[in-house]
Amino acid sequence: MSFRTIAAAAGALRDPSLTYPDDGTPVNFIIDAGADPERVALHNLGHTRKRCEGEGCPLCEVGVALRVSWVAKVDVETFNGIMSPRSLWLSKRDLGSLAGVLPESGTLWVSSWREPDPNGNINPKTGEPYTVKRFKAVTDEGVNVG
Repeated sequence: MSFRTIAAAAGALRDPSLTYPDDGTPVNFIIDAGADPERVALHNLGHTRKRCEGEGCPLCEVGVALRVSWVAKVDVETFNGIMSPRSLWLSKRDLGSLAGVLPESGTLWVSSWREPDPNGNINPKTGEPYTVKRFKAVTDEGVNVG
């Protein structure tokens, strides 16, 4: 086994996060619809976040806020047809939106973009509107389906 394989198995090495262009351009990626996304529960400590330890977690016991996200493994084309793994972080809303376009199993292309929150919610720290992720299944020819 290689150092990278061992580090990834130990959770010490993660794929980089999928990033979205600021101009709203869609990002296309390949996803295995039958794979289980990883559930990640984090406590917000203000300056940092700490993973929840589950049952008996000392931070849960003292009431530190908990935020649950899911991480899906996807592959994106980075350049010249080379596919690179990425981690797609999903809120509960994003998870439901993605699940709505996926079949029960199989591998497919998905197009995703960010748009302003339809409820008009504003981030109090930045004063900018929150954004939500949108998803649409895509055929091999790049034509939208569904």
